[in-house]
Amino acid sequence: MPSIPFVRKRPAGPNPWIIFGSTEAAYARWVSHVCAMACCRSLILASRGEAPTLWELTKRGIELGVYRETSGGISGAFHDPLAELLREFGIGAERFGHIAEPELRRLAGRYPIMLSVDLAKVCSTDAGSHLVLIACRTAAAYQVLDNACILNISGIAWLEHKELCRISNGKGLIIKRMPHSR
Repeated sequence: MPSIPFVRKRPAGPNPWIIFGSTEAAYARWVSHVCAMACCRSLILASRGEAPTLWELTKRGIELGVYRETSGGISGAFHDPLAELLREFGIGAERFGHIAEPELRRLAGRYPIMLSVDLAKVCSTDAGSHLVLIACRTAAAYQVLDNACILNISGIAWLEHKELCRISNGKGLIIKRMPHSR
């Protein structure tokens, strides 16, 4: 597997919306929802060496139905249109609805995986889900790129197999093809 760079969904600095690629208002509205786009940007950077901004990816994701805006707020990321977005960059992704630990272990040894984490299992005061990117694994643990830095302050965590399976809701995308143009 290629080395996958870490992308934070909340860029550092005094004006993070500039790095995000949007206005301050768009950044404020969307930044808490773009974990999927940060995962995508990491994968695109790994395969192409350059990538659209998080805001450009988010706007394309909205067009494809990755996110849905309603009077109740923003929902998503929906995995089928997310796979479609990745395919636009030559990255082959397959959605899965539930994955057991042995299968996750087998696949993570061969492919990057975008995995949905149940936030209530990470922090009892949170709700909803969050996408992280499994970059690789060893015999004992997975390297998890957590763009929201929920699992680890640096954003890069090594989690044992049982812990990752405990916090996961078993849904996500397997990244089966990544072009290597660098």
